[in-house]
Amino acid sequence: MLDETVPAYLSSSFGTATNTLLAGGIAVAIILGAFLPEANDTEGLKEDGNWRIIYGFPYICQALTNLLFLTCFREDSIVFSIGNGDDESAITLIKKVYAKNEDPHAVLATLKSTSQKGSSNVTIGQACCDRKYKKATWVAFALCFF
Repeated sequence: MLDETVPAYLSSSFGTATNTLLAGGIAVAIILGAFLPEANDTEGLKEDGNWRIIYGFPYICQALTNLLFLTCFREDSIVFSIGNGDDESAITLIKKVYAKNEDPHAVLATLKSTSQKGSSNVTIGQACCDRKYKKATWVAFALCFF
């Protein structure tokens, strides 16, 4: 999905940044894990509640991300618009995301040539809130916890 929001000449830099942040998240989990009691200290494990923070932190981050996508960043992705044949919407989004000196039609042509087909045509808002999809979406989300 990086190619949906980053100009092609910057994708390697943003890919590196994404992987660095991923490694940083893993480092945060390891640091938080250092504060847990030893594995053979059953009483300490019963009394200590830090495991809840370690377990819940990724879910809180993902819930915040989903909330932001549903409220602040309501636009569909550029590739989603292309997959639905809505080139005008894709051009509008390209103008928002890419630099002013980029040719939106050239970017659209590049994205069309590199994007994959097979979109379900269901937005994240529909998946979470539409009567037809919301039960399955929330059950699948709940199953992530188990």
